[in-house]
Amino acid sequence: MKEDHIEKIAIKKTKHVLKFPHFATLILLAFVLVVIHLTRGNVESQNLVEKEQIGGKWVYDNSSYPLYKEEQCSFMENDFACETYGRKDLKYQNWRWQPHHCNLPRFNGTALLEKLRGKKLIFVGDSLNRNQWKSMLCLIDSYLPPLSNKSVVLEGNLLKFASDVNNVVCRSTMWSTDHTCYKETEPNWDEKYWPSGANRGMMEIVESTIEKLSKRGVKVEYLNITQLSAYREDGHPSVHRTFWNAISKEQLKNITLFADCMHWCLPGVPDVWNQILYSYIINS
Repeated sequence: MKEDHIEKIAIKKTKHVLKFPHFATLILLAFVLVVIHLTRGNVESQNLVEKEQIGGKWVYDNSSYPLYKEEQCSFMENDFACETYGRKDLKYQNWRWQPHHCNLPRFNGTALLEKLRGKKLIFVGDSLNRNQWKSMLCLIDSYLPPLSNKSVVLEGNLLKFASDVNNVVCRSTMWSTDHTCYKETEPNWDEKYWPSGANRGMMEIVESTIEKLSKRGVKVEYLNITQLSAYREDGHPSVHRTFWNAISKEQLKNITLFADCMHWCLPGVPDVWNQILYSYIINS
């Protein structure tokens, strides 16, 4: 990959811009991925394949996973670097999502960059969006030569929305105060499991909004990734992360209250979200 394959990575306060000579603008509002086609392209042929990628199971695969090493990612963030912060059980890095009726294409950073040449890839949202954004950076970084010209540029607040977008990917986030992931080391194998923090009402709002947009002539499709993510309580940072303040002895007595069960360790679950996103981009 030549150095000009990456021009700039810009992070804004509410807008994270991954700018290559590449693709459509993608906005992520996690557990529901929504692709809004601002152009009037025909996407019906893709719908079945993409939805088939959602139903499946987690398969342990320590031969081809993880897709990258935590310590080798130039863009790794302390909040997601669970191994660095003391996590010893590393099986969470080796689970592969296996759809029931198809196979997810293996992520190829070179192919993605070529597909996105001359376009933009934008992640807009909260810290869960940053989690997925960091995953995407690490996935792409694993395909770049060591001396590639890559950098992070901090800019000001977002003043206006970009007008030159082709696709918008929204991620509907549901925050939870549950701390049920402490000491979890295996996926949940109950296929009917539904996370207590998952808000069905929010999903109904998303569906209602999509229906309204469709009536206005905007082609919209969404992929509900709640279930595949919910099986992976073992994939959260728990207490293996950065703490903003030192933990007192009293707090240590109930350490489970400080378990981060919302974000995800990297490598981990967000890599699968990006594999699905990659599949969508490559096949569009």
